[in-house]
Amino acid sequence: MDKIFSDLKNKFILVYLDDITIYSKTFEEHLEHLKKVFKRLQNAGLKLGKDKYCFKKQQLAFLGHIISENGIAPDPSKIDKVQNYPAPSNLTELQGFIGLASYYRRFILNFSQIKKSTTAPILQYPDFEKPFILFTDASYQGLGAILDQKDNDNNEHVIAYASRSLNAAEINYSPTEIKCFAAVWGMEYFQPYIYMKPFNLITDHSALRWLLNQPNPAKRVTRWIQRIADYPYTVIHRKERVHSNVNALSWLLKKPS
Repeated sequence: MDKIFSDLKNKFILVYLDDITIYSKTFEEHLEHLKKVFKRLQNAGLKLGKDKYCFKKQQLAFLGHIISENGIAPDPSKIDKVQNYPAPSNLTELQGFIGLASYYRRFILNFSQIKKSTTAPILQYPDFEKPFILFTDASYQGLGAILDQKDNDNNEHVIAYASRSLNAAEINYSPTEIKCFAAVWGMEYFQPYIYMKPFNLITDHSALRWLLNQPNPAKRVTRWIQRIADYPYTVIHRKERVHSNVNALSWLLKKPS
């Protein structure tokens, strides 16, 4: 087909294997285009299957797309297959789904960014000659912590993630206590990395610094302060809107019933 219509392709005809689409601006022009195509087919000794052709259509399906005067849109029947695609359970199935979805990537805003979520995250090896950064946060769903380090170009890289749900007693803590508890839990969780090594503790709760340094804290807070007394941390406050990395971890967990 490519050879037969090589000089007419992209003028008024599209060819893909044995599929032919003829497009025209007017009905009269369309008739002339049809005559030329039929003549080429006849000279080549080719015939059209009577159940596989249609004429004078305002729109038609072609290679998984709907082509009309308004432009090109994905075929609804193909979209349905993507929407109802079973959740991939292994690498082969995931690659198959990405291939299917990629066919319509030009219709999907920020497709490449969305696709990144299917790529396994790479954790950095810890460098014990460099300081660590500990991000902690909490919600009434659970606790979250992320251990980071910066490279020589000042870019942050994740060393490890951690999260856990709150139990029935912990859910009764005040908002400030929960944030404080998240910091204590995060330090103890990552103790092999940060014990006796200076590090920055990043939190979105401004009262946490005050709570950890007040002269007469509540008994529960006193016990927490004693547990982290040998951790040489510096508390750094970060606004909640830019604390989304670890904030998301604390909200992913189920709230205790």
